[in-house]
This record gives sequence, structure tokens and C-alpha cells, in this order.
Amino acid sequence: MYKHFLFVLIVALGFTSCHDDPTYRVDSTLNDYLQRFLYQAELRGKTFNLKEQGLIIEYGNLEDNVAGRTYYENPIRIVIDKPYWDNLAKYSSADEMREDIIFHELGHGLLNREHINDYLPNGDWKSIMCGGTVKDNRSWNINYRSIRRQYYLDELFNPQTPTPTWATTTFTGSTTETAVDLDEFNTALFWPTGINTNYNASVANGIYSFQNLGTAGTFLVRSLPLQSTADFYIETSIKIVATSADTQCGIMFGNGNTPISGNYFNINNNKRMFMGNSECFGWYTELLESGINPNDYNTIAIRKVGSNVYYYINGQCVYYDQLTINKLGTDFGFEVAGSCTLLIDYFHVYSSTLRAAVIVDTSVKQPIQMNTNKGVWLNK
Repeated sequence: MYKHFLFVLIVALGFTSCHDDPTYRVDSTLNDYLQRFLYQAELRGKTFNLKEQGLIIEYGNLEDNVAGRTYYENPIRIVIDKPYWDNLAKYSSADEMREDIIFHELGHGLLNREHINDYLPNGDWKSIMCGGTVKDNRSWNINYRSIRRQYYLDELFNPQTPTPTWATTTFTGSTTETAVDLDEFNTALFWPTGINTNYNASVANGIYSFQNLGTAGTFLVRSLPLQSTADFYIETSIKIVATSADTQCGIMFGNGNTPISGNYFNINNNKRMFMGNSECFGWYTELLESGINPNDYNTIAIRKVGSNVYYYINGQCVYYDQLTINKLGTDFGFEVAGSCTLLIDYFHVYSSTLRAAVIVDTSVKQPIQMNTNKGVWLNK
């Protein structure tokens, strides 16, 4: 009897030891994002005893263009693609992208969330749990910034979160604006012309044609007596001539000096539009837009009021956002993708809060090569 009892006791102690000492291993450079998740969970009444239930978050080398992967083992194991994670460090958007990756995987592992690839009314992804099976051949870039972050966190912990107001916001105010630049391209006085190894540019019949002969995108800009921190309205009519329907071109504003910090609004002939900043990895988001006229002229515009930005296509306000990067600059113009031609009918700039820059270089500026990554976010 004594031996039998001792054996049972040892077995019981063995089971107790396994229960009290589960595997809990989180790489130190990933732990900050885990703690953020736990803090956000606690704010919403959810707590986790991870030391008791166990958790592994570690680096690995994932294949198939995957940024992170959750393994439903005991305990839950999350693997983050190390090369992708390290590459993000070069960009201003690194922190929000890294948080998105970790929170997405913890959504799988701790909240039992599955992928959901639905859209909000404005076309944004409904949840940071988007991923898995590709939908509408669209990238996974998600506008997980500024006022949007609060909604995405709420939705992560509560899928029944109501539609946010920013998903239906359009410009409804009125402004009194002063013309800053009304370029009808009767001449190319302020824009580069001629033929060299980088471009072929000319003006004819009121159309400015800029053929980018290089493979890298460029900012084609002129300096105006207007700081990008002011309120303004930019409008242009452009036609993209390219072999690929996915080639993006559009308008920009910001600082074209080194380091370049340009906010852009692009479209392509595949009826997509893109908003972003040259300091970030890829664009903020890619949206489907049926109002784009493929292989024809489209009127696109940006209205900036304070930190609020409204985007227009062919007279319709199609998207609302808030700036998070807006470094002082006086450059306004276009983004022209590599190996394509941009035809420009006119370029108008107005301002309701004109603030003259201290110094404005009115000479013709040569195209500024964009050393930025227009890549898509990896799948999650």
C-alpha cells in the first residue's frame, strides 16, 4: 500500500509540475508588442494568465510571403518572419506595421479570431484580421494609423464594433480659396522638358507629356509659395500610358529635398487608388474605385484642412484620412511610375490659409528619384 501510494503521489506531482510550469517563451524584441496587446485587452475587460497557460512568440523564416503564422499547439506558438520584420525598421511605418502583425497573430492565438476579409463602406478593410485567401486581387496593406487605430483595436476584441464615422466621412464644408498656381500647360515654364537618359518631356496642344525612361518612380514637382502644412486644394487631370494596368501615377505634396517626404495619391488603369507617404513601406491602403476611367483622363484632387485630408476622383469625394506625416515643404506635383508616360491636362493649386515659405526656389526642378519601397504587406 505504501509503495502504491508513493507512485500515485509521484505521478500526481508530475502532472502538477507540468501544469504549473508550461512553456512561456517570448523573444525580448517582440515582448513590447505582446504587452501592448495585453494592455488593450485589459482595457476591454479581457485578461490572460500567459505564464499559466503558456505562449511562444519567436522568429523564424516563413515561406509563401507570410509575415506571421500561428500554430495551434500546446501552448500556442507564433512565428514572425525575421527578414520581413527587420526590413521594416527602415521605414516610418515600422511600428504600426509590426503591431498589426503581432496583434493579428494574437487575435488568432488568444482570441480565436479567424480571417475576415470584409470591407467598410469606404473600402477600407473591416478588420486587422484580414488575410489568408486573397480577395479581389487586393494587397493586405491596411490603413492602421491615426484615428483608425482605435476602431481596429475595438474590432479586434469585439467583432460587433459599429462602423466608425470616418468610414462614411466626406467633405461637407465650404472654403474661400485663393489661386496659387493655375497651370494649363500652354508652356512648360516650370517643368522639365527635353530628352535625356532619364526622361522625355514636352508640351503640345495644352498637354504636358512626361515619359519616365527609368525603372524607378519619380516625383515631378515645382516649388510654390505655399507650405504643405497649410490648407489647400490640388486638382489635376491625368492619363496614364503604360503596358501594365497596375502602374500607379498621381499627385503629391511635401518636401522633395533629402530625405524625401512626399504624401501621394495615386490611381492606376486597374481601377485602384492608393494613398501613402514616401517614408513608409508601401502605401497606406489600396482601394477599389469603380469611378476611375481606365486608359483615359481622370480628374483627381486632394483637399487638406488642418490634418484632415479628402481625396477626390472625377468630382466625387471618395476617401477621408488624417495626416500623420507632414514635414514642412513647398513641393507640389506628380508621382510618375517607372517605364510609363503621364499625360497632364492641367494642374491647379488653391489655398484658404496661404502661408508663404521663407524661400521658394522657382527654378525648374529636375525629377526626384524615389528610393522608396512600393511593396505590399506580406500575408498574415
